Amino acid sequence: MTSSSSSSTARCRRRVVLLRQPSRKDDYEGPKRYCCHRMVASRWTAWTDGNPGRRFYGCPYYYQDGGCGFFAWHDNEFGERANTVIKELLDDTDKLYDENSFL
Repeated sequence: MTSSSSSSTARCRRRVVLLRQPSRKDDYEGPKRYCCHRMVASRWTAWTDGNPGRRFYGCPYYYQDGGCGFFAWHDNEFGERANTVIKELLDDTDKLYDENSFL
């Protein structure tokens, strides 16, 4: 029972970690941005404490030695209240995954 419970908890935590990873989108609407490789820049969503849910453009080769370093924000900076609400929602999501792992 213990190993089943611990593997369930690990599985849930992995899902939460995946939710907080930068998400990448290459087929976004609107004008395309291009990196130094002359490739369409990917649009990512940041999940850092300082910029939760904020979208930005980056080199599609970012995970290959950092790519060319191209970076540009898509969204304006969120206000303090928006950042607080997003962080609270992420914390609530973490708690729900933890609670569900015990069911």
